Order: sequence, then structure tokens, then C-alpha cells
Amino acid sequence: MNSTHSSVARVISTGFLVSLIFGIVLFWTDAVLRKIGKENLNGRKSISFNLAGYLGDKIPVDPNMEVRDPWMICDIPFVESDIFLDSLLKIRYWITGYDLPSYPGKFAYELDTAEIHVKWYAEQGLIVKEEVPAPLQDETKAPQIRYIGPKGFSDTPDKALQRFSDPQLCSREYPSTLFIYDTDLKVFFKIDFASEKVTSKSWADKSIIETNRARLSKFGDLLDVYVRGASRWETDQEVKARVKREGRDLKGYDQPYSVPFGPGVRLGLPGSDPWAMDDQGSIYQIDRNTLLLSDPKGQLPRCGKEKTHTPSQLLAYSAFPLFVDQEYFGLVAASLSRDGSESEMILLDQEGREVERSTSHLATEKYRYGLVTSHARTALDFAQPLVFSAASSLWGPRTEAITGYRSLFVLPLSMPARIAGDSTRNAGDRVGTVVMWNVFTWIVGLLLAIAVIRDLKLHGMPGKTQKAWLFACMGFGWIAAITYLLTRPRTQFVTCTGCGRTRRTDQALCLRCEADWQMCELQTPGWRVVD
Repeated sequence: MNSTHSSVARVISTGFLVSLIFGIVLFWTDAVLRKIGKENLNGRKSISFNLAGYLGDKIPVDPNMEVRDPWMICDIPFVESDIFLDSLLKIRYWITGYDLPSYPGKFAYELDTAEIHVKWYAEQGLIVKEEVPAPLQDETKAPQIRYIGPKGFSDTPDKALQRFSDPQLCSREYPSTLFIYDTDLKVFFKIDFASEKVTSKSWADKSIIETNRARLSKFGDLLDVYVRGASRWETDQEVKARVKREGRDLKGYDQPYSVPFGPGVRLGLPGSDPWAMDDQGSIYQIDRNTLLLSDPKGQLPRCGKEKTHTPSQLLAYSAFPLFVDQEYFGLVAASLSRDGSESEMILLDQEGREVERSTSHLATEKYRYGLVTSHARTALDFAQPLVFSAASSLWGPRTEAITGYRSLFVLPLSMPARIAGDSTRNAGDRVGTVVMWNVFTWIVGLLLAIAVIRDLKLHGMPGKTQKAWLFACMGFGWIAAITYLLTRPRTQFVTCTGCGRTRRTDQALCLRCEADWQMCELQTPGWRVVD
């Protein structure tokens, strides 16, 4: 019996293309729904808390003045739809010329007698210092080049210098010091250009993922953390003095301005010790002289349904040391959940104890078309095949948060993945809810499998082929059904003279009654009723 059924290779290749197109359609449909639902969001999400109680007597008291308390504020200027439509964040940063944190890039600073350029050459594994004579100096003088490796300085790229592997720029202090952390070697380096000395400290026992002098952050433009210090209004005498000093007519400029009052409160401080963060969100201070890590100074706040402070599970985070009059006064950290709907900010004192906490959750009902787009996105989750839904439930909560805005098949932001990652529920409840959620998908796959198997029987396909398509339709749903329609046998059917039902023209016997093409003229067809 000849068969025109497509080859296995053709079915697999067609199925891959269909799944790719299917995933792209779902991806951008979800993106448009997110944009429609949140483009009319008024204002910016913001969380804040008052610092007056924490600073205490640091703020002077003047009964004759109206003093405004200092506040710690965290604005979220971009909602998640902005990231979603930007798609790949790396492309966005490449366009704007932003160097990713894991790449030191190149930088330069100037001295009185020369321009000093410091560059990182990945192909050599070395940092190169190039001292170029200033324009006013002798132009015939050749640039002085020094190669820098983990073992020191040299005029040539000697092997004795050894090599950096994946250096991450921590901070640079003009004009002489550079702090670098090599994520592959797990070694922190201090490069002193003045004395040409390289000091290193191994952190092999710590899973440090980031170091910086003033700010530890991931996609920090999503979390605008800043401090508004104490202030007061100008007195009448100060207003008149200012107007007179500026040489302006008093009319229109006689309104009092807000001026700083009390201690200088700021986030980060030039010349302070660098900071580090491990893969669990714990924050450490680095002694700039010994390069030793302190005890944990704090931890990122838990955020989202996952209630996690793991950096990879957060869409964005920012952490700053808080200084009051150049004195370390605590730590401020903010987190943004993986779906972009919840943010949290905490203030920790010098000992790492929590002082203040503020949380903001963007409810679906708060923005225009929120409920409509939310239900439409839920319907899209039902269209996700069973295999992809199961993969999203198993691996979605464990993937990097930003991959939820890039992936086509494993969807960490789908409803099954969010249910599986909800740490507020016990394991049995989560498994049961995910199974119940996939019942509709399983029913749709079963109905599609019945339709495909019925057509396979009509074409006379063997039992193994029918079972294969049964499992394919149950697991891949619409993708398998569309693939079958594109690869199904192209055959012609005629009415069988023996049973009256359709039969294939390329087969010698009927699939149902096994009748031959030629029959005796006196033989009564089996399907005709005869008295």
C-alpha cells in the first residue's frame, strides 16, 4: 500500500516554523495589550518615606522657620510595557552608547602635563595605560604605554603579567586609582597608577556579582532613587537680598525660594569605600586599603508574589549608601518585581537593621483598560500549548527576570509561571492550581487530536502514525494541528462501490470493506438494502 504521507524531517521542520510564527504572534499580541492597558497611566509610580525621625537631632530646630522634612523617594518612570515594547534591552543600550556593567569599556582622564588614556583590551586580557603628551607640550615625544595585568605593570605584554578574564569596572578615582572585580577569577583588584602597584584579594568563597563605589543596580533607569534633604523657605530679608544681588526688579521675583537647611544628606560619596553584592542580594562594604569584605550591611527588599530578594529574580534594583555630612548613616535599597507591578524600598541603619519600609503595588483596576487587557492576556495564556505551559511553570520562576520580556516559548510572565512562582502558597496548592489552569488547554488538545486522527483514518495511516499525532496534538495543541494541515497527504477520494463511503484512488483495496476496484455486475453492493 503506497502512502503519500510527508517525511518525518518535513513534519519536524514545518512544526518548528509554525511554532516560531505562533510564538511571535503571541509575543507581540501580548506586547500590544500591555501597551494599550498602560499607555494612559497618569503620573509615575512612586514610593517614599520621611527621614526626619531617623536623622533625629541632626536636623536643627528653629521655631521661627517653616522647615520641610527630608524624604527618601523612589520613582518608577517606566512601567513594564515600555520595556516590553523595547524588547531586547541590550539593543536599546547599544543604541544609546551605554556600556553594560560587566564591560569596563574605555575611559580617560587628564593630568596637567599629559592626557592619560586607560583602555581594556579583551583580546590581550590586559589593561593598557597610554600617556599622550598634551598639545602644549613637545609633540615629537612618543606616547608612553604601560601594560597592566594581575601581577603588575610592564612596558611589554609579558606573560608574567598574567591575564584578566572578565574584569568589571568598580570605580575609578582621578587621577590615580582604579578598582576592578574579575567575575571569572573572583578576585578584586586595586590598581594604583601613581605607584604602579596592583593589589588583589581573592573572594573565591563569595558569589559576588557586582561591585561599585556609589551605587549597586540593575537596569537602574527603572528605579529613580533620590533623597530630598531638609529645606526651609527664604525670609523676607533673604528674598530682598537675592533680588538685589541678581539685579532684577522686585516685581515677579519676590516669592520665597526653598533653600537647603540642616545637614547635607546624599546617596553615595566620592572617595568612600566601594560596595559589593552577592547572588543572594546581600550587600557588603569593601575596605579600600585591605580589600576585605565587611559583614553584610543589608539585603535587597523582598518584592513581588515570589517574595524574593535574589537579584536575578528582580526586574530591577538599586542600592545606595546614605551619608549625612560625609558620615556613613545607613543603606537604602529598592527592588522592582519581575512583572513590574510591585516595588519596595527599605532604609537600613549602620548595623543593617531595618528602619523604614515602603511598598507600592500597581493594581490592574487603577489604569485605563486594565481589566480588559488583563482578561485578554489571560485568554492568550490559554492558547499557549501544554508543553510550553509546563515548561514555563517549571523553569519560568527560575529564569532571569528580564527573559520574561524576550522569550517566545518559555514564558516566565504567563499565568502558570506566576502561579508556580507564588511563594505565598504551599507547593501542593501551586501544583494543583497549575494543573487546573491547564485543563482547558488539555481539552483543546484532545479535541484537535480527535479531529486529526479521524482524518488520518480516512487517509489510511498506520496506528503508529495516529499515536504520534495524538501525542503531538495533546502536547503542542494548535501548533501540531496547523502543522498537520500543512503536511497532510494530498490524495483524491471517490465513492466505493462496495460500501458507499469514500476510498483512496491510490490503494488497491477499500480501507473499510476491502473491496476491489472491479466487481461482478450481479453482486449486490453491501451498503444497499435489499428485500
